[in-house]
Amino acid sequence: MNEFENKKHLAKILNFLPMGFVLSLCLLGLGMYFFPAIEINHFYGYRTPLSMLNADIWQEANTYFAKIFLISVLGFSLLQIIFYFLIRKVILRILLGFSFSALVFVLPIFLTEKHLAHTFDEKGFRVHKLEK
Repeated sequence: MNEFENKKHLAKILNFLPMGFVLSLCLLGLGMYFFPAIEINHFYGYRTPLSMLNADIWQEANTYFAKIFLISVLGFSLLQIIFYFLIRKVILRILLGFSFSALVFVLPIFLTEKHLAHTFDEKGFRVHKLEK
C-alpha cells in the first residue's frame, strides 16, 4: 500500500468511529434500562450521594436516569446521522460528534439530580405535594 491508500484506509476507519461510539452508548443505555441495579452498590448503577441515601431513592434514580440516558443517546444518534450527511470532512465530523457526546453524559445527570431534588427531601423522604 502506498501513502495515499493508507490515508484512504484510515479515513474509512475514522468514518465509522463515531458510529461505533454511538453503538457502545446504546448498549450501555439498554443494559442500564433492562438490567437496572437492584440494590445499592458502589459498582453498577446511578451512584451519587443522594441516590445512595436509601432504596427508594436508588430505584427512582436508576429508573429515571436509564430512561433519560436512552433518550439522550437516541438524540445523539440522530445528530451523528445528520453530521454524516451534512459534514464531508471526517475529522470535523468526529470532533463535533465527540464534543456533543459530552451532553449525553452531563444532561442525564443534571436532569436526574433535578428530578430527585423535586421528588425527595434532604433526608430522603418523598415530597408529597398537595393537589388543589
